[in-house]
Amino acid sequence: MNLTRVRQIAPQASRGPVLRLVGVVGDNLAPPADVRRKKQCARVQKARSALKWTLLALLGFHLGLAALLETVCPHWRDPEFGHRLQQLQRLQLLTEPRRPLVLILGTSRAQNGLQPAAMEFEQQPCSPLVFNFAQTGSPPLKVLLTFRRLIDAGIVPDAIVVEVLPLWLAIDAPAEVVFASSVERLTWRDLTYLAPYCHNQQRLQRQWLRRRLTPWWTQRSVLKSHWCPRWLPWNERVDPFWTGMMADGFMPFLYAEPTEDFRQRAQAHARLEYAYAFQGFRFTSGCLSAVAELVSLCRQHGVAVAFVEPPTAGQFRSWFAPGVWEHGRQQLFNLAQQWNVPLFPAELPLEDHEFADGHHLLRSGAARYSRWLAERYLRPWLQAEGILTSASSPPVPVTTQKLRHP
Repeated sequence: MNLTRVRQIAPQASRGPVLRLVGVVGDNLAPPADVRRKKQCARVQKARSALKWTLLALLGFHLGLAALLETVCPHWRDPEFGHRLQQLQRLQLLTEPRRPLVLILGTSRAQNGLQPAAMEFEQQPCSPLVFNFAQTGSPPLKVLLTFRRLIDAGIVPDAIVVEVLPLWLAIDAPAEVVFASSVERLTWRDLTYLAPYCHNQQRLQRQWLRRRLTPWWTQRSVLKSHWCPRWLPWNERVDPFWTGMMADGFMPFLYAEPTEDFRQRAQAHARLEYAYAFQGFRFTSGCLSAVAELVSLCRQHGVAVAFVEPPTAGQFRSWFAPGVWEHGRQQLFNLAQQWNVPLFPAELPLEDHEFADGHHLLRSGAARYSRWLAERYLRPWLQAEGILTSASSPPVPVTTQKLRHP
């Protein structure tokens, strides 16, 4: 019994000194309070420093990208304009420098409908180099801005052909509304050009500044479309604006032969888009001022200018109340006569099936219309302006075409 008791008590007796020893050693090894505070302060300072440098790096990335967008990378800022500018510059380097330059400006109707290659101008030193610089969703104010950008980039064409549809001159909105959804594609210089067309210039500047301060976010779809387009859903990709562009700037319609279901949906969309004008429309002062300034700039720089009326399907025109379409065309012809600008009317009879939605030509229709336009109007006009020194057909007096009425 005594031995058993000793064995039970012995571990208890030996436990106390061990615990006391550990406590004493722990107390002796613990750093003083001031040392702990210093270490804690060092960790806080290190974290603050890391946060500061991270914020500075992010700020540098944003400012660096913003500077690139404003200067040497216009194709990252405004991909449709930037890639067309690069393609035009490459084309000029590859061709005879003495060739006169003729640019086509306008909307997606001109982009899909005017094919320079189908115009069959000779590849000779004195024959014109025709390039399609039309862009989607381009009201008169954007066309004016495009011409100013080209001048700033050192591109001074010998002539421009501007697509003008009567409906195009009925857009009633100030610059801050026209560019509200694409203000990040503007530069600071663009804002100065648009100032006379603003109702609230400060609003446009604030919109631009907010988006320019966060370019990695606002330009994310454009940048991804350049670097990793497959990471984006098809409806968010913008790379078709340059991958689908031909060497001469022509952008053929997405489908060569759309299905009947696609045509019906496209026509329904077009009918909804232009429903506001079916009972009548009028030209707005903002649109007229923009086109008048464009004509004035052309004359200041010695650039010949002409208007071209894009073709439309009979079904498209039938949506308008009787007399509305004809009245709009008459007003357009009167304006061209007032500004002394030649106007090439849409006289070529085209079938409805040659259009995707009533006002965008399909590829076959675009080729046929472009050949007709070059032969009927463009060549004679360029000859009369001294830009085309030789032509396959005798010139037609441009003045008589300018005064032609529907």
